[in-house]
Amino acid sequence: DAGVTCGLGVDGSASNDTSNMFLEARLAQMLQRVAPNRYLSEPPGGRGGFGGPPKTLSAREALTMATSAKTVAALSQGWSKLEAKWAKAAPPQYADDAKFAPMLGAAAGEIATANKQIADGQLGAAHLTLEKIRDQLGELRARNNISTTSDRMNEFHEEMEKTLEHAKSDITPAVLGDLRGEGAVLAYLIDRIAAAPPPEARNSEEFGQLVLATKAAVKAVREAAASGDAAAAKRALQGLKKPYAILFLKFG
Repeated sequence: DAGVTCGLGVDGSASNDTSNMFLEARLAQMLQRVAPNRYLSEPPGGRGGFGGPPKTLSAREALTMATSAKTVAALSQGWSKLEAKWAKAAPPQYADDAKFAPMLGAAAGEIATANKQIADGQLGAAHLTLEKIRDQLGELRARNNISTTSDRMNEFHEEMEKTLEHAKSDITPAVLGDLRGEGAVLAYLIDRIAAAPPPEARNSEEFGQLVLATKAAVKAVREAAASGDAAAAKRALQGLKKPYAILFLKFG
């Protein structure tokens, strides 16, 4: 109503459990109805002031915010500019990478595909298509021995999600054995994040505290697995995600 352009997005599972844009759109719509008296000129109805009318945020408005073909169109324009710039001279770190130029073209193709999918209403497919670009960029950096904070956090996140799968079933002696190995990997990966913080996190007390909290959560998993205590391991797994999610949200 105030003329402000709004949009929705999802990130990795460290800060979003499912990376499901439809759930984000639904949540956005529902939240605007919790206290409609804050947003509407007319008195709210429903139970004790809750449950505002649909016009608080319509389903179509929520869907538009979530999918925004304009956003993908802007990505397409921006990527085209990068293609034109780097066609003349690749960035120095990728100058000797024979796959650099083909990667640019492949990513442009993914963006075009996503645009078509959005136009056809295939929103979930468009989301998955665009995620391929992230993977292509990760492969580009890996080929050239370049590691960014995002790469290191993605490595931790991927291993953490694999470890958290154990919490969905009984913690058997075999699972405890797996946790001992996976816990060691997580400890190594969080040390890598701590050793090379992003520029904005250097000398940051908050970054240090969040890293320590994540290390403590990893340590709890390792100690529970080493002790053979299945109940303690289950509790430790339940406490693993939150500290890292906050770290990722602040500095990822």
